[in-house]
Amino acid sequence: MALIYTNTDLVEQGYLSGATMDLQEEHTENSFALSMGLNDYNKLSAGCYVYDEDNPQFGGRVQKIRVQTAQNGLIWKGPTFAGILSTKIIEPGIDHETGLPRAYRVLTGTFADKIDAVLTLIGLSDVFYTDADGGSTGEWQIDRYTNALTALRKLSAQNGLTMIVSFDKAVQKLKISFTTARTVTAGDEYDGELFDFDITKDLMPVNHLICLGSGQLTARQVYHLYADRNGIISETQTLFGTDEMTAVYDYSSVESLDELKKEGLKHFQELLDNSTKLEITPPDEAAFHIGDRIAGQERISGIYVEKEVKKIIYKAQDDLPPSITYETTNTKKG
Repeated sequence: MALIYTNTDLVEQGYLSGATMDLQEEHTENSFALSMGLNDYNKLSAGCYVYDEDNPQFGGRVQKIRVQTAQNGLIWKGPTFAGILSTKIIEPGIDHETGLPRAYRVLTGTFADKIDAVLTLIGLSDVFYTDADGGSTGEWQIDRYTNALTALRKLSAQNGLTMIVSFDKAVQKLKISFTTARTVTAGDEYDGELFDFDITKDLMPVNHLICLGSGQLTARQVYHLYADRNGIISETQTLFGTDEMTAVYDYSSVESLDELKKEGLKHFQELLDNSTKLEITPPDEAAFHIGDRIAGQERISGIYVEKEVKKIIYKAQDDLPPSITYETTNTKKG
């Protein structure tokens, strides 16, 4: 691992020796922390960039500093390359023909055109570019007041793609590229090696959820939800006696019964999803992106679980190989 730092114009300045970097990428938190000695204070400043030369997708822009005199050290912090996009909000804007506020921002063009349009819209076309293929032409309605990273990741998912943001040394810009989202099965071969995996499944999870809303005593809102043996949620109970597993969902501040039903259903689904867990140890060279899926099935028991990669944690120290781990969320189970 070799960490490179640049000036505020993305022009390489040199290597950072004796530094460590901790970075995480996910849907909501995309940040890094770079630790180094006080003697290297003058190397970095607000607005410069750092990245791993061998893994240029891991890096970010310096925005904060913490000085630790007891440790004679510095900690620089900021958003990752992808995280920079999350600092820009896409507003609906004004309709130029009517002069009235738009309900939504709608972009028209190919897939690549839409990416370029977003970069221009948020004022970052001089820092980012995309190497995406043109793709088919169509309209894209962007959610109101969403940040650019969330919007682009959503567009990627709608097209069966995952998005990667990396430093392009050749042109001194940040490159937004896309690859087909994939599902890799733990236990199958990956470039000649096998995944090791561990599946834990609750064979009798909660199947009756009592949702409690606003009100007091007999006037309190109560809503019952049930799940059958296949995990299908409904308002009809199918499991009784020792097979019935009950839990309470307390949402006393809810504003309406409809909202209680909506949030109760969401909570119940999360309980069922979390009843099956998958832990994997991938080969060192295995690389995943936010939106990829990892599946595991134990052939004798038939237990199967499929999860989406939701978080990437990167840790690097000086000349040692970096550590990259992946956290997932349930998307399918059986």
